[in-house]
Amino acid sequence: MSGTTRITVAVYNEDLGWVLGEEYIDRIRSAAADCEVNVVASDSELIEHLPDTDWLIGCPLPAATLFEHARSLRFIQCTTIGDERLLEDPTMFPPELQVSLSSRIRAPQAAEHVLLLTLALLRNLPHHLDFSKESGFFPGWDASYPVTELAGLRVMLLTDPALRAAAGRLFRAFGCSINAPDLFRSNGGDNVVTLFNPDELDSMLTRTDVLVAALPPLVSFRGYLDRNRLSRLADSSILVNVGFPAALDESALVELLDKQRLRAAGLDGLCRMPLHKQDPLLMNLRVLVTPGVASSTSVYWERAVTVICSNIERLLTGQPLPDLVPAPVADE
Repeated sequence: MSGTTRITVAVYNEDLGWVLGEEYIDRIRSAAADCEVNVVASDSELIEHLPDTDWLIGCPLPAATLFEHARSLRFIQCTTIGDERLLEDPTMFPPELQVSLSSRIRAPQAAEHVLLLTLALLRNLPHHLDFSKESGFFPGWDASYPVTELAGLRVMLLTDPALRAAAGRLFRAFGCSINAPDLFRSNGGDNVVTLFNPDELDSMLTRTDVLVAALPPLVSFRGYLDRNRLSRLADSSILVNVGFPAALDESALVELLDKQRLRAAGLDGLCRMPLHKQDPLLMNLRVLVTPGVASSTSVYWERAVTVICSNIERLLTGQPLPDLVPAPVADE
């Protein structure tokens, strides 16, 4: 590698006055060896450093602003799902740029959130909580809101490989059968999840009890779960989405829920933000909405910095990166 590689760490929240802690910065500097590491705490500082930045850790700027100022950028490490919004317009990307997703950072806690939403919906938690709040007592059995056990259900994981592995292990512990379309060329399945060709997705949806979606914000996945695909799910199926909100046709989802053509949905964030109190998805007792917290955990940045350091070391030694933005089969 000719010259000194210049790394800019842009992990901050300017509104809150927060920046990644020094103990984490020290770990990044150690992994970066002889690279030059600069830390910024604001958009203006980042813009100032961008022309000389080779590798960028964190990406709080819009893609248009980023690529207006970047001159030698070769690698971006996304640290949050918010960073990944820059992927929505790939036309701005220089061909030599590599982008690493935050999927390994988020997968363990997102898998737990998926399980939380799934169990809550199978046990009709939104309905029971609303009834108890309004009436002050437990409603008992309500035939219109049946409770279903997770054990033995058929789960499809429409996710990146990292979350697929993490969620697959949790669902397997409940005795579920688990499959997934091989959207990211995983070169085979594992002992937990059975992979199938993406061309079979539509037919496999008809045999799915729980559909879990967590797709990255790539153009090819916008509207991926459209009216046609959602309609293939059985009336008794539930949908959980903790990824790219625009991958889901929310209008079609509302219609299917209202017609009881879909049992329930758990959504970690919606396309329309901030939400209106009268939003049909918020008002529906068959829907559980959480405010984009699927990845939240007290050890988030500990795990993030471990992944960041690992990827820096891989770049320096010429090893392949496991989290690069894929060329999905869906693009072909």
